[in-house]
Amino acid sequence: MANKSRPLDFIVQTNKTIIFEEFNSSADDLYTLIKNEDVNKKEEFFTLIKKKLEVRSFEEFCEKFMPSVWEWYETGEDLNNPVNFCYSLERPNGIPNAHELKLDKNEFYSMIMKLYDQKKNSGDSNLEFDYSMVSRLLSPNTVLDRAKQLRKDLDYNYQKLIELGDGSSYEKNKYIKQINNIRREIVTQYKDSFTGVIKLALADASQKLALIDSNSSSKTDGVAVLEDGMKKQPCLLGFDEKGNLDIRLIEIQDNNAEVAQLECKNDTKLLQIISDDYDKYSDQSNGNFVKNIIVNTYCTDTQVGVLPDREELVEKRNMYTALYKNSQEKFIRAISSAVEKLLNVKTFFEHAVVPKQKQINSSVIISNCTAEKLLDDTDGVKTDLISFLKEASKETKYRIWFAVVPAVGDSEFIDNVDEEITMDDDLFGDEENEAKNVKTTDGDMRISLSALKEMLAILKDARITTFFNFRANEKTGFSNLTQETLQKYRDKLESVKGNHYAVFTYPNFTVLPKKETNVKIGETEYDSVSQDERVNIPGIYIDSSYIAAGLVAASQNPDYLTAKYSKNKICPGYPCVRYDFERDNNRFIMLTKMNREGKVSWNSDVEENISKDKFGFCFCGNSKYYNGQLVNNSYIFNTRNMYVDEDGQYEPLYKRLTMDFVEHYLRIKSPSAHGNTVKKSDVQAFIKDDVAEWSINSQKDYENNILRSSGSTTESIKVESIDGNDVLKMEFYGNESEMDIEIQ
Repeated sequence: MANKSRPLDFIVQTNKTIIFEEFNSSADDLYTLIKNEDVNKKEEFFTLIKKKLEVRSFEEFCEKFMPSVWEWYETGEDLNNPVNFCYSLERPNGIPNAHELKLDKNEFYSMIMKLYDQKKNSGDSNLEFDYSMVSRLLSPNTVLDRAKQLRKDLDYNYQKLIELGDGSSYEKNKYIKQINNIRREIVTQYKDSFTGVIKLALADASQKLALIDSNSSSKTDGVAVLEDGMKKQPCLLGFDEKGNLDIRLIEIQDNNAEVAQLECKNDTKLLQIISDDYDKYSDQSNGNFVKNIIVNTYCTDTQVGVLPDREELVEKRNMYTALYKNSQEKFIRAISSAVEKLLNVKTFFEHAVVPKQKQINSSVIISNCTAEKLLDDTDGVKTDLISFLKEASKETKYRIWFAVVPAVGDSEFIDNVDEEITMDDDLFGDEENEAKNVKTTDGDMRISLSALKEMLAILKDARITTFFNFRANEKTGFSNLTQETLQKYRDKLESVKGNHYAVFTYPNFTVLPKKETNVKIGETEYDSVSQDERVNIPGIYIDSSYIAAGLVAASQNPDYLTAKYSKNKICPGYPCVRYDFERDNNRFIMLTKMNREGKVSWNSDVEENISKDKFGFCFCGNSKYYNGQLVNNSYIFNTRNMYVDEDGQYEPLYKRLTMDFVEHYLRIKSPSAHGNTVKKSDVQAFIKDDVAEWSINSQKDYENNILRSSGSTTESIKVESIDGNDVLKMEFYGNESEMDIEIQ
């Protein structure tokens, strides 16, 4: 074997990752590919995986797997809430009027992504951070403020266009283009979703009430009266000419819902354009009421109408508020889990990609199905999954080194109990029966604990280091990391103990805490906000396994470490499997992008509990200084897998990664290698050439040395004879481990 080649000439990457999660049921997924394709045709199957499921950036992930949410309406049986707003991440059958909305195009998704960006850069704890953007997002005043700016922009560009007269076509085109962009944004307010119309109607009513109340001190509330006697049936929603709710049943057979014809009587050119847009792009089921709102909201110089009776207007405002509350709560609850999943992937790439670059150095496989689904062997899927993973483990370019299995479900760690508690409840009720009937908002556990253990066994056989966590919520976050929680983690994972490839990550991270999710809507200067003018939405959390996997994948990239350290600290052509987050100040150099969630450090008993045996892959937010500056981000405390050595210490993550690399390198480079069997002559040549060169490098303080020196002692790889058999061993700081190589 030649001794001048570098390790990465043979093993081209050490951080290819697979994420076991479903994002879009309509997109390609690993289950379908395995079920319908021949995994034994390795090259063809690997090529198909690359084309269908692999991504190298969050942007590419969104292009392939961004889900849609479908919105439709049904009449309800509750007379006080005669409309059911319905949302699904799958296209509903038999509902021809369902609207498809791309998940990344809605305000809630944008708000959560912005909230995440602001928190990670704020340096504020969860208690200090300002969450007011959540209420601003859900307030109809936000829509009205945006409408005012659009109106101003529209008027400005239109006046500029008029001033040009017969001037240059280039200048005219510039203003026409800007006007058309504004028109498109206006159309989106009412084209695809009725909730956009509700927001405008609520904002319009609030504005008119403010005008009335500016000259009057009388403020009386009314109660909206809606039609009753309707059965549950698909329907269209609209407003009549006076702004009352108009419910129109859908004739499913021929889909011929009655459509109101609109009249257009605007005098000016700009009014005509906005009015014509409405005629062209709306479903026109809302009558002149909505059309007038649109035209009067976005155009100036409209005729002044007579304000309605205040009591009548309050009734309408209350009706709009109830509709808006109903729709927003159901919409956000329907998509919040999907938004969390997308945010998780974003955090993975943000931690894995080299700073100032756009892509990770090795592609990521998105299974787009749950790990639990892949364990179904009815059609031989589990058997073929095992075959695919094992075959991939023999390759260099296609080898999968890491996996993410997020959101493991367990009853001990369910949060967000969705129940209303009052002081009228029976104090001595049937507690056991009540517990069984509790509904939760975060109940979509993607994999059970028992299924996780089965998947971990499969991934262990394929030598894939797997990061997993219990479902992210308030109970599994930083604020609830107590002695009791730690003991529950240890008890639940007792049967996983001993697995070199299982990496339990904790605590999970918080974007929007549960206590900030009771959000005011419809708040105005003129009217006090009652309890029914609030929207209750789920908290938003991040699974720690994504961030752990992202950081570890980053640490395996020499370019990433070069960006964090310097060129003279990274040995060219060498892998980074030996990188130790716990060594020196590495944990502060490879920081997370997450804010420190609390300003108060852990209780000393919690820190002692974790430190005594280095349990799990643990993140920390205790107050620390690095280079004279307070560290404002969460950082790594431990990086351990679930194997426990004879001293009761959990195994450092780098140890198994380094051994895996050396074993894989020997199998790939040795001419005699067959499976795990290698001839003794090739092993001796490997020690003479490669190991000797690694030992020389160990004298230099490279962050990615394969072997390290400690004082006068250098770590080694050697052959020993045990009971007449040759065994290959690797030494880490004086501790030897037997390698999975059979020497002939």
